Amino acid sequence: MKTILFIDDNEALQSVYKDAFERLDYHIISAYSGQSGLAQLEDIIPDLVILDIMMEPMDGWMVLLEMRKEKDLTLLPVIVMTAKSLHPHEIISYGELINGYITKPLRLTDIRKLLDTFWEEWQSIQATAAGAREQGVSEEIIREYMILRNQTRVIQQMLTFIEQMFDVPGMDDTCGQMLEPELGTIRELLTKKNEDYQVIQQKMR
Repeated sequence: MKTILFIDDNEALQSVYKDAFERLDYHIISAYSGQSGLAQLEDIIPDLVILDIMMEPMDGWMVLLEMRKEKDLTLLPVIVMTAKSLHPHEIISYGELINGYITKPLRLTDIRKLLDTFWEEWQSIQATAAGAREQGVSEEIIREYMILRNQTRVIQQMLTFIEQMFDVPGMDDTCGQMLEPELGTIRELLTKKNEDYQVIQQKMR
């Protein structure tokens, strides 16, 4: 049974979501604040962290940055959860540090689909890494491969989501025009990540 650390300061929602995750056969450890979540990570390393963004006084992005400072937690999978749409500047700042995202409210079908997709990708990454180790590829290269493969996937997903959001018929173009410079920055970031990923793929062979 896989263990998920669920960090959300809304205790009522925590109870609802915990029940949903447990019905999908996950062991849930609850943390009701960012500080509590970081304290939990000093004692246990879960298989996955689901992290709410809108918390006080320490929001989810602050928690994420603190996590990634720790060497043992740099590859720990984190899926962020938010009740609002992601803003382009959040993708630029944090898109490289997460493994996925989901918007509230969560339905059981959404949770199942998200986790099934995530674990399929994560297991594929682990299998590729194991094969590279057998061929004598260095851990440094394997680590870089795992990070870049995840980054290219997540940033592309988030960019596509935002582009589709501003492509809704009847929506005022003003917002999209204002955000175009940031969207351009994301596209440049994605291009660079894809180039780096192609290079590291060659080193994995």
